[in-house]
Amino acid sequence: MKKRETLINVLMSAKSCKTITEIAQQLYVSQPYITKLLREYENKYNVKLINREQTPIKLTTAGNTLLESLNAVINDENKLKENMRLLSQKELGTVSVTFNQPYATILSGKIFRMLDLKFPNVFFNFYEDTTDIAQQKLLNRETDIFVGSMLDNNYISSYKVTNVERPYFLIPKSNELYFKIDENTDLSENLSLFENHDFIGLNGQSYFQERVNNMFKEKGVNINFKANMPNTISASFVAINSSAIAITLPLIFSNLKLPFSQFKLVPVPESLFPAYLGISILKNTNKLTREIVETLVVAALNHYKK
Repeated sequence: MKKRETLINVLMSAKSCKTITEIAQQLYVSQPYITKLLREYENKYNVKLINREQTPIKLTTAGNTLLESLNAVINDENKLKENMRLLSQKELGTVSVTFNQPYATILSGKIFRMLDLKFPNVFFNFYEDTTDIAQQKLLNRETDIFVGSMLDNNYISSYKVTNVERPYFLIPKSNELYFKIDENTDLSENLSLFENHDFIGLNGQSYFQERVNNMFKEKGVNINFKANMPNTISASFVAINSSAIAITLPLIFSNLKLPFSQFKLVPVPESLFPAYLGISILKNTNKLTREIVETLVVAALNHYKK
């Protein structure tokens, strides 16, 4: 952590902490370092920032003023950074779109045709990442748009495209549950049917897999993972060719030729796994990105109307 950021955190913490030791514990830095940092800035500005002789400690008027000024400087720097990024983007005409797995494989061709027609001077970078990584890239301004799971973050706007992305249990014919479970089985009350059954999961920082795991955990159901795959498409193919179960997405099956006689699809109850496809951007993003999102929403809606 840089000195300036550390000083801001120290001054902020002084408003709620009773001692310098408490601040050090809260910020996971040593007390001598905080004392040295305060003396450095107090000598620099010839003022006292925190009254440390009393308990609880108290931020001085100078300390409050410095804190407000430092926060303003950081805000100005962030605005400048964003303005330079927007100018660079405008000059280079480059927009990055990150897709949740496996949407890039399924949707990117159709989406690009629409984007290329409407934005012929824009160069598009398409990426594929898990939801957690994509959200972090949005917040770090490493990507402009995310197509995938709806995001819940104060700095991000997510536009719901469809609610038909409820996942399915893919049960291969070689699994005994193929003959025990059908679309009429109330799995919201009978999730225990999957107790100790083999599953194909997803590797990496997968928000989708995390929700699957939590669904079983909350119901007290233990499952066995036989393998982890990079995305739901490969997980589905592996499950079809084994006796393990996978949890997959419906859009896969409208775009791939699969041996439907060899497996059964049973919807995961919405009460256990509400799922929506969304398109997300930073709330303070630029006009070009917002226009592209409008086109993406139309493209996605057209896909699901077919």
